[in-house]
This record gives sequence, C-alpha cells and structure tokens, in this order.
Amino acid sequence: MPSQPFIDSALARSRQLDDRLPLIANERRSSIAEIARDGIPSGKLETWKYTPIQPFFASPFAEAGASTSTQHRASFLSFAGAVPIEPAAPLPSVAGRIGVSLDPLHSPLNADLDLTRYPLALLNTALLEEGLVIRVAPGVDAGALDLRFATGSGAASVSRVRVELGIGSRLRLIEQRNEDRPTNSVLDIRVGPRAFLQHTRVLPPTTAAGWYLVSVHVEADATYDLIGHSMGSATRRNDIHVRLDGRHASANIDLACAAHRRDRLDHQTVVEHIGVDTVSRQLVHGIAAGSSELTFNGRIHIHPNAQRSDARLTNKNLLLDKKARINAKPELEIYANDVKCSHGATVGQIDPVQVFYLRARGLDEAAARAMLTRAFLAGRMTPWLLEAGVLDVYAELLAT
Repeated sequence: MPSQPFIDSALARSRQLDDRLPLIANERRSSIAEIARDGIPSGKLETWKYTPIQPFFASPFAEAGASTSTQHRASFLSFAGAVPIEPAAPLPSVAGRIGVSLDPLHSPLNADLDLTRYPLALLNTALLEEGLVIRVAPGVDAGALDLRFATGSGAASVSRVRVELGIGSRLRLIEQRNEDRPTNSVLDIRVGPRAFLQHTRVLPPTTAAGWYLVSVHVEADATYDLIGHSMGSATRRNDIHVRLDGRHASANIDLACAAHRRDRLDHQTVVEHIGVDTVSRQLVHGIAAGSSELTFNGRIHIHPNAQRSDARLTNKNLLLDKKARINAKPELEIYANDVKCSHGATVGQIDPVQVFYLRARGLDEAAARAMLTRAFLAGRMTPWLLEAGVLDVYAELLAT
C-alpha cells in the first residue's frame, strides 16, 4: 500500500488542480480512491521486475510547484531545416490550420486506457496538471505538428495529450521532451479508419525519474508508425501499447535506445492483434555502456478472432562494457490458428575484427569503436533527426 502521507498529499494536490482542469474533477477523485484501495504494484510483478515502481509514487508527484505555467508548445512545422530540442514556450494558437483543433481535456479520460496493465495512469489522472486534445478532421492532411514538453518550476511534471485522427486523415507528430523533473506522461492516440499517423519521439538524457505511456488504437485500414529515440536516466520507463482493432490495421515500431554510466532505461511494448488481416513490425536497437541497465520486453498478443495476423519483432543489443547489463525478453501469445509470427533478440559486443579493420586504416581504438557504435544506431535515424544532431548526442554520451 502507498503510505498514507502520500495519499493525503496527493488528494490535497488533486483538489488544488480542479480549477485548472475542472472537467475531469470526478475522475480525479475516483483515481485517488482506486490508488488508496489497491496500493502500489510491487517489483514482484513480472512487468516491473527490472524497474521499481515506487519512485513514481514519491513525494514530488504530490507536491505543488511554484508555478502553473503551461509546459507544452505545439506548432506546425515545415522541414526546411533541423528541429532543435529546446525549452518550450506557452502554447500558441494554431487556429489558422483548417481541419485541426486544440481543445482542453474532458471526461471520459481513461476510456481507451488499460488501467490494469498501466496503474500509473491512475496517478496521472489524479495529479494531472496539463492536458490537450488534438483533433484532425476527416480527410485532412494536417502536415507536421511539433509537440514539446520542457522543464518548469514545479516539483513534478504530470501531463496528458490525446490525439484523434478522423477518417482518412494524416498527421506527422513530432514529440520532443526536455523535462528535468520527475515525470508522469500519457499520450493517448486514436487513428481512425484509413488514417495515417507518423509519430517521431525524442527523449534526451535526464537525471529525473520518468514514466511515459503511449497508448494507441488503430482502426480499419489505418496505420501507426513510431520512430522513437531514448536515452536513460536514474529511472526511465517507456510503455508502448498498440491495439490493432480494425481489419487491415497496421503498426510499425522502430526504436533506438541507449543507457550509460549508472542509468536505467526500461522499454515495454505490447502489440495486440484484434482485427483480422492485421500487420505489425517491431525493430528495436539498444546500447548499454558503463554500469547501466537496459531492458526491453516486447510482447505480441494475437487474439482469438485475429486470423491472418502477421507480426514480427526483432531486438538487437550492443553491450559496450563489462559492468553494463541488458535484459531482453521478446514474447508471443497466440490464440488464432492462421497467423505468421516471429520474434527474436540478440546481445553482442563490438566485433574486434571490425575494430582491427578500422585501426589498420588510421583510426585509434576509441574512434573505431565510436564509429561502429554510431553505425549501429544510424539506420534508425530519419534525415531530419540526423540533421538535428540526435545521433551526436548518443555518440557523445556513450563516449563518456
């Protein structure tokens, strides 16, 4: 059970926040009551085996910040140049974009979330500070939307964004985060029939504990593409839950992640095939250096009526130091008899033959290892991410 002082502080904090998001006041109350009744899931749970959940029920989440300034910035982009990671400004108006609206959050808030699997979403509901709903009208190609989360003066950052794509619409969503406070964040996405969402997310290194949930429903003939890049922190956990609800729904998840020094980074993906003729692809590259711990648990769940599902999961990992640790666990759970599924994970080190080849051409050992490390991740980068220097951030930190 969470300590009573935390429950009391969280309840008091949730009441203070009612004026900011009054439309979800009732859900705040019910979420706090559920946390008090059920308690904190323990590390004995298989899905929390490598990442303790207790830091996410620590006092900073229930404390009031010194400021209530907006922590999001949303703006439409053109890709003439790179997109830098920088602190956010207050949310500007995007009213000029026809067919796109930005609205405040409202009830029901958790209708599309699996609260049993993700109990921290209840804490997010109870202590929610910032909320936004992004809607793209049917048939609209909205282009690229830059959504940024930055640091602030509060004790913790608790935010939620919901994205709704109408029938046949398209959106390129760029999510950039730069918090240096404990973080609890939920991104709730619904991709309507025949819609397409390309989602790029960048999580640079930080020192604070962070939990991030991306929950996605993909309807008939729709596609969700995720290109994710994440560095570690003292404790950072990324949960990705994709449900392929409709016929011919598809998802592509392409992740690059790295941890160094004493950081901990935990990636958990769940892809559920619910509709018939659904397709999913997962490709995850991970690097662990120093005394860090990197975890990837990828789960594919084929439901009973999801005939002719096609699912593949590949996890490749590079271990750079003897004290580093990598936990890789791909999973398949199949309840249909007409499917194509594959999964696999590998953990290896830099090939000494390749290091020798580069040293024979004039590079010292450190430069050779750095080049091979960069090459391992470079395939996961889109051109604009390369221009923005994201790969350089990986290389610089791993070199230290």
